[in-house]
Amino acid sequence: MYLSGMKSKVISIVLISLFSILLWGYISLSGEYRTTITPEVRVSNVPENYDIAGISSSDITIRVKGQGWDLAKLVWGPDFNYDISAKNDSGRHEIFLRDELDRNSRLPSTIQVIEMLPERINFKVDKVNSKLVPIFPNILPGYRVGYGVVSDIKIVPDSILISGTKNELTKINSISTILKEFEDLDKSVSEYLELEQIDNINYSLDKTLLQFEVEKIIDLTFEDVPVETRGVPYFQYLQLYPSTVDVILRGGINKLSKLEKESITAYINYKQAIDDSLGAIQPRIIYPTFTSLVRTEPNKLEYIIKKKN
Repeated sequence: MYLSGMKSKVISIVLISLFSILLWGYISLSGEYRTTITPEVRVSNVPENYDIAGISSSDITIRVKGQGWDLAKLVWGPDFNYDISAKNDSGRHEIFLRDELDRNSRLPSTIQVIEMLPERINFKVDKVNSKLVPIFPNILPGYRVGYGVVSDIKIVPDSILISGTKNELTKINSISTILKEFEDLDKSVSEYLELEQIDNINYSLDKTLLQFEVEKIIDLTFEDVPVETRGVPYFQYLQLYPSTVDVILRGGINKLSKLEKESITAYINYKQAIDDSLGAIQPRIIYPTFTSLVRTEPNKLEYIIKKKN
């Protein structure tokens, strides 16, 4: 009985407290208050195939006065835009914001507008144009120790059709992806990246596919690569000692394992021998893309220039 009585008293106290809070809130919100709101500006009634250019302010500050209940609905309700009309006309417009109050039902007559800043909005309605611009990947790749990129960094598609007013389009020569950081990469990448958005510009797509290959990096020796002689006059003969070199390349393990020594070119120009004063010249090496030359063995070759009989 005692516990039951205590429980009833607690419930009564809680109900009384809640009622008191609600009554206090009702009385408080029945009073008059002032507040400030900052809606974004939305331009409606824009002609087809036209858009807004050079708007003087994209948001405004409005000081209002009204009953607490009305202000609470305004402040705590859904976000809203302050609507102004382009009157389905192109060219330059100057709009006095107070003249547009009737278009904005979120500001009912029960709420008094004390001040609007700025007082007017200027903008231009221009015909929409379009152009094709390249997309650039904005990435920061990081690789696991001993790994690296072994291909072009590609994006598909690599260009985009953008549309907007002529004034806005002249400022844009390319579009970038949103920054993407990669860490500890040890395998190839194929991932969609979102594009960085630009105000007042429409895109034909919102993402692009990033692709590049990552492999373990190794050194591999290609033995006995023949050294060509180039530019030798028909009446002379350039003899190299030795006539082959070993070429050590660095690159991805899969790519290097598929290469043959025939994919590597070693050569010496006749002019190198003519200009040399040390009696040994270094061969020039042409090797596949996405590999790098570590060294050749030997590094320099001796030579003899002879006249043909």
